[in-house]
Amino acid sequence: NTQKKPLDDQRVRKALNMAVNKKAIIDGVFQGAGTAAKNPIPPTIWSYNDAVQDYAYDPERAKALLKEAGYKDCDGDKFLDTPSCKKIEFKVLVPNGWTDWVNTVQIGVEGLQALGLNAKTSTPEATVWTENLITGDFDVALQGYFAGANPHKYFETAFHSRNMGERGNRFAAPRYKDPELDKLIDDFTQTADAAKQKEIMFAIQDRVGANQTIIPVFNNPTWYEYSTKRFNGWFSADNPVAK
Repeated sequence: NTQKKPLDDQRVRKALNMAVNKKAIIDGVFQGAGTAAKNPIPPTIWSYNDAVQDYAYDPERAKALLKEAGYKDCDGDKFLDTPSCKKIEFKVLVPNGWTDWVNTVQIGVEGLQALGLNAKTSTPEATVWTENLITGDFDVALQGYFAGANPHKYFETAFHSRNMGERGNRFAAPRYKDPELDKLIDDFTQTADAAKQKEIMFAIQDRVGANQTIIPVFNNPTWYEYSTKRFNGWFSADNPVAK
């Protein structure tokens, strides 16, 4: 939530990003399924340049960044305070019972605490979690975004300011308003030229990545469950009818 301190500080958001061990989440929570996120554009038919962003796990660099920004332990409790010695405490919201997401947040919180940030996992019911994201009554939260043939719906719902009213769009919970980003998102729909669309999308990617208003954690695989008790012939690796 970029409306709350110290999360309004881009340096803090960048440090949080570098403190989350995404590979540990993929390996430990999802048994290797999915991929650790490296970029604000999810892997689709769209290519992108990894070099323009920095989402690597690097806790030592994160510590150095916060120290350089003036964050320090003022009272000896082993947690960082603001440069003016105000306490930093925040909760990371994740819906109760969403076991894989809860485990994801717990690994993330471990990384934040190792960074010296007093972060805790909070597990409200899903309806409360949703309402908190809509109204902005939260510090940090884990949530998911839309996938598709191109990333426009993801960027529009997550970052366009029209979705950030008093009761906003759940996906626009970070509430980071950027008029130039709004224009780029709108411009994407005004051309059918594929090359121009890709140029606009990369410009959107650059602005989102530079501001780091979200921390991309993992790119979700397509999940499914089935039972062969009454029916057979379900899609599987050996029966790849649907892709």
